[in-house]
Amino acid sequence: MSDLALLEATQARFDVAFESIGGDTLSRVRHLTSRFGRLIWFGQAGREPMRLDFFDWVDGDVGAPIEQFHYAPPSRTRDTDGSDLQALVTLVNSGRLHPEVDRIEPWTMTGEVIDALRDRRIRGKAVLTLT
Repeated sequence: MSDLALLEATQARFDVAFESIGGDTLSRVRHLTSRFGRLIWFGQAGREPMRLDFFDWVDGDVGAPIEQFHYAPPSRTRDTDGSDLQALVTLVNSGRLHPEVDRIEPWTMTGEVIDALRDRRIRGKAVLTLT
């Protein structure tokens, strides 16, 4: 039995859920969230389009609204990316964060690296370097 099926069997409701698989998983996870909770969708790793049933919104037993996580451009008045990147560098340098880098290639290999990511031949991160 999958982890999701185990959660469904408990009939528990959660205040926050994150979903990145796609297919019918988004709808299933939505039913596990409380009505006033948050479901944050941030990907489609299963490579299947999301499937939602309109009647999930009108049957009276719906979960949380769906919010899409996305990267916002930095504000014109505040460079949030710089401070976030500094925090990540500090964590890596202190040994508290261990990023898994699977592949390092020159930027001229971008197409091949994207294909490898898409085909799931890279585990972790891919880094493109400028020469």
